[in-house]
This record gives sequence, structure tokens and C-alpha cells, in this order.
Amino acid sequence: MAGTTGSSLPESSVILFPMKHRKGKIRHVAAIFAKKRGKDRDAYWRRTLETLRKQSAAAGVAPEVAERHLVEFSVAVVQEVQRYELGRKGA
Repeated sequence: MAGTTGSSLPESSVILFPMKHRKGKIRHVAAIFAKKRGKDRDAYWRRTLETLRKQSAAAGVAPEVAERHLVEFSVAVVQEVQRYELGRKGA
């Protein structure tokens, strides 16, 4: 549902701290993700996103807002995994 101010953003009574700025969480997830392979990696990623999605919903964040934040979080994790893996190769 769009706001009445002409904005295309959905209304929400809760403002979510941008997930892309949760540096500790991003580093933690990236470190675990980088060590996993195959089905274990896929399952870990699905569980992580589902947990964040449920936390956002429980806090009253609009699903559209939560999904946008999850995409940004995902990009940040991928970038951190790349840095992590480059660091491991350079060590």
C-alpha cells in the first residue's frame, strides 16, 4: 500500500535499520557462508534470509520494505564474501 503523500514507498509504522549497514551481521554471515559448499551453503543462506524476513515481519516491517532491505543485505554479504576469499588466498 502506497503512502498518501504521493510516495511509491509502502507505509510502515516501523523504520528498519538498513540491513546493508549491519556490518557485524554481514561479516558473521559471510564468514560462515564462505566456508560452506554446495547444499550446506544453499541451506544456510535460505535459513539466514528466512530468519531476517521473520524478524522484520514480527517487528511490523512491511514485506516490500523488508525484501528491499534483504536484497541490499545480500549484496553486502556477497561483497564481504569476495573480500574474505581474496584475503584467504592472499594469506
